[in-house]
Amino acid sequence: MIKNCSLIILAGGQSKRMNYNHKFLLPIGDKTFISKILEESINFDKIILSLNSNQKFYYNSDIKIVYDHYEKIGPLGGLYSSLNALETDFAIVIPCDMPYISNELLTYLLQFITPHLDAVIIRDNNNKINPLFGIYHKRSLPKLEEYITSGNYKATTFLNSLETKEISLEYTIFNNEKIFLNVNTCEDYNSFNLKLKKPVFFAVSGSKNSGKTTFIQKLIQYFVLEGKKVGTIKHDGHDFIGDTPGTDSFKHREAGATKTLVYSKNKYMLMDYEQKLSTEEFLDFFLGYDLVILEGFKYSDFPKIEVIRELNSMKPICNQKNLMCIVSDFNFQSDVPIFNFNNLEEIIKEIKKNIFKGEY
Repeated sequence: MIKNCSLIILAGGQSKRMNYNHKFLLPIGDKTFISKILEESINFDKIILSLNSNQKFYYNSDIKIVYDHYEKIGPLGGLYSSLNALETDFAIVIPCDMPYISNELLTYLLQFITPHLDAVIIRDNNNKINPLFGIYHKRSLPKLEEYITSGNYKATTFLNSLETKEISLEYTIFNNEKIFLNVNTCEDYNSFNLKLKKPVFFAVSGSKNSGKTTFIQKLIQYFVLEGKKVGTIKHDGHDFIGDTPGTDSFKHREAGATKTLVYSKNKYMLMDYEQKLSTEEFLDFFLGYDLVILEGFKYSDFPKIEVIRELNSMKPICNQKNLMCIVSDFNFQSDVPIFNFNNLEEIIKEIKKNIFKGEY
């Protein structure tokens, strides 16, 4: 537990550009801004949440909630009230609308606490700083009050008056572009939430050599032309070789590496030989996608289409639960619709009815 440094979360803004919605309570994915930050700050013994007088927050924890002493002066009002309530010498200060703040980043910043400094601020790759994201010492409070009472509410001007150190995340594991992302407007918010949207999915199943891959290719082409972002997951019942024998990464694996990653400017390949993930967890790799098509999974309970060819299999072999339809080159008795391979239009209608509910 971190006891020598508090965490201050600034959430008391008026949110004019967000139609006056309290940003810290807005959902992002399956969480809210504030719940996401609190989840990432579990190692902090003392957490201060700065709000304005019109906001309320009920949370079963030891979070200290402070309200603006100086109202409607911008973020310096929240910073003043928070530093005034500080029980430790230092605090990491973060705005509530930076969704990529992580426990690893907060822990990393602790090493830059220096007794003689008033503040430590992070400069991004574009040589810009966010004065409300960094480390502040409590002794900066009197100078902050001096600026506020004189009517100077600019955070950068106040910061320039302090004994400050600037640091960079350029040569660290942290993604600068993500870390410094602020969700300030409704457009920002909608765009960010789209990236976290979980895709709908279904499986295309059937016997070996029944034409699943060819059929999936047609589905992909259709939905991509319709403007959908499509991904695929292929289940292999055998232990496939994902890397090529003789390559450097293959040799790394042979030497004992349990995870290897190869990347270039436009793509990357991660081979993990140790971590066992469920299909649902693999789907999390496709956040922001519209559709993921699974190939295989004939015994699963997933929504599925079964592909049957007369020369290959004369009857269904898949788990019938959530079977949407059958695609085949011959007719037979079935409890679900049967479509010919060439009847793509009707197959698409069936997929939209079952998978894209309410979108068409």
